[in-house]
Amino acid sequence: MKYVQIDANRRFRYRRRIPNELKKFFGKSEFVKVLGITEKEALQVYGNVHGECEHLLAIGKGGVTNSSDITTNERLQVLLKQWNADPFSSGRIDEEQSWREEAAYNILNSYHEDKDTGRLIGVSLEDSTMVSALLNGISKEKPEPTLTDAFKFYLKEHSVEDAYKQKKQHQRFRRVELWLLKILQEDKRLSLIGRTDARKWRDARKESGVSVSSIKRELNDIKAVFNCARSELS
Repeated sequence: MKYVQIDANRRFRYRRRIPNELKKFFGKSEFVKVLGITEKEALQVYGNVHGECEHLLAIGKGGVTNSSDITTNERLQVLLKQWNADPFSSGRIDEEQSWREEAAYNILNSYHEDKDTGRLIGVSLEDSTMVSALLNGISKEKPEPTLTDAFKFYLKEHSVEDAYKQKKQHQRFRRVELWLLKILQEDKRLSLIGRTDARKWRDARKESGVSVSSIKRELNDIKAVFNCARSELS
């Protein structure tokens, strides 16, 4: 098992160093978690622990705001829970509130203040989002899903089991998603996608030489994705 060691107490321990460029982001130099006393116990939880660390590192590298609102909230929740913080408030106890305030201050401390207005200059969306989550928590209400949220959720819920067929399915849906993004020119919220957009997509597919039967099949895929998102994510 990769990153697993046996510590001084003969326990199986997951220990993984955090890349130098992400140490400040996580506020520590490594992920450490005890997996169990026996190899059998360690094997049972290894997959979840390793997957969680992979997910956290992906968030650290990609940032929390390089995504739709729903995914941003999901990433913030993961990070705050990793820090043993309540995602939905400014902190459950005074000690938590204090370190969250200090962490927010440390983020903003690198920015200069405008002498006339007293406001900080050039605060990035990434930093302002993180500071807001630290000081106020995040909303429990789910943001309205976007096009990419809808496709991601549909494939999560409706992927076929066979590996080969699943690969083909994901490729097909990804192709449809990319064509829609090309027409929309942005990751629109579902409620803002209308008939005009649908006609533009249909015309663009015709002009690209796609057969009528293929367009109908793709349209059925789009309807399935939208209906699923509207019933499950709204």
